[in-house]
Amino acid sequence: MEATAAAVTFDGASLSQLAATADRATRRNLIVSLRRMADSLEDSTDTIHKFAHLDLEKAMIQLGYDLKILKVLADADGVKTIDDVAQNAGADPELIKRILRYYNTINVAREVGPHQYVATNITRNLMSDVCVAGIAHYHGLVSKEYQALPEFLKKNGYRNPTDETDTALMMGWDTKDTTFDIMLKVPNAVEDFHQDVGPDRPGRVINQDLPGTVARALPTPGVENMAHDFFEPQPVRGAKFYYMRGVRGLDYDGDRGHGADRGRVAGAGGERGAGAGSCVYV
Repeated sequence: MEATAAAVTFDGASLSQLAATADRATRRNLIVSLRRMADSLEDSTDTIHKFAHLDLEKAMIQLGYDLKILKVLADADGVKTIDDVAQNAGADPELIKRILRYYNTINVAREVGPHQYVATNITRNLMSDVCVAGIAHYHGLVSKEYQALPEFLKKNGYRNPTDETDTALMMGWDTKDTTFDIMLKVPNAVEDFHQDVGPDRPGRVINQDLPGTVARALPTPGVENMAHDFFEPQPVRGAKFYYMRGVRGLDYDGDRGHGADRGRVAGAGGERGAGAGSCVYV
């Protein structure tokens, strides 16, 4: 008895219309639902290819920045050929062909004809300042921490890390330098880590970080840069709020981490406040 393939109707147009008119929360929920549906359709081969090549994805996107491939596609009004991209990149057309074919598989570019490619929504997203800096940060700095993490946790008996002087990042970089010291030594790492702190709000916006970091902070209209260590007394008192992002969870735990939390809360009227990697809105 022959097996019969079932016909499946997928209303992509309706999903596109919903995505175009939905608010951010609805779009996020839609992304989660569609990804879960896609995951449920995978076999073991799909799953291994999805996870095994995550490092390759970041490396290839960084290569796309280095060779200006993504910029050429994102800036184009229409189709770009392999030869167009290769000429702009100053690279071997055969290499560019392989890169673009890979981009097509991860939707970073779309092949629309023989040797012809156009940008996708992902291409344009990747050309935003935050994505350019983010890929450089995670590929160039953080990826070594991820590689070292299993061995680091095994070495420490799978205990929850509490010592900021002994971390997976230090193992990955084979150093005893702190995260911020490593960043100061890696070209452009501080600039890549610099965050948009929302200067369009009324009032004063103060970006606080360690002195070496602030010295290399990108100028942002409407934002004051201030050197401050969050383990020291907070110099800005009575602010409307103190915002800390991407600091404590990665680098501090135990008593020091809790001390930073207490200091941040106390900043409105106590003795300590927000600090390295934080934003104060006065």
